Amino acid sequence: MRIIGVLSDTHMIKIDEAFIDLFSHGPFKELETFIHAGDFTSVKVVEYLERFVFYGVQGNMDDFFVKKRLPEKRVVTIDGMNIGITHGWGAPFDLARRVYEYFENPALDCIVFGHSHKPTNHRIGKTLMFNPGSFKHSLISPARTVGTLRIENGRMTGEILKLRAP
Repeated sequence: MRIIGVLSDTHMIKIDEAFIDLFSHGPFKELETFIHAGDFTSVKVVEYLERFVFYGVQGNMDDFFVKKRLPEKRVVTIDGMNIGITHGWGAPFDLARRVYEYFENPALDCIVFGHSHKPTNHRIGKTLMFNPGSFKHSLISPARTVGTLRIENGRMTGEILKLRAP
């Protein structure tokens, strides 16, 4: 079994205590593999995550340095599971469907995306569509959330984790 930590829309200029706590005492403390679906905002968040096994993509709010380092979309294979990663774009309505069609590949086991700040954990066909929501609380974020993907016995499931206010 493998558990992958999933983040998106961290929107951080610098690393703060709440972010460090997520990895040292919070739900990610025993994890080694992470996916970030964009809108880091600063390359400092990328650099922090690079100390782990890390797969990320750029988001629309990322600075030049993040966009220079990370692609807009990618497909990775972890424990035999094919995972597409992208940030997303446009209005939140029907975002999961647009992201699914963007990959043009129904053979993906999971697509991780962000952008809407709204957690998503459902399937389109056989593909798990997973948006962990936003680490930062905002007017469009229902709560501070992250997620995990669990790979076990050739199957992938997702879980949205609500974080307490910092």
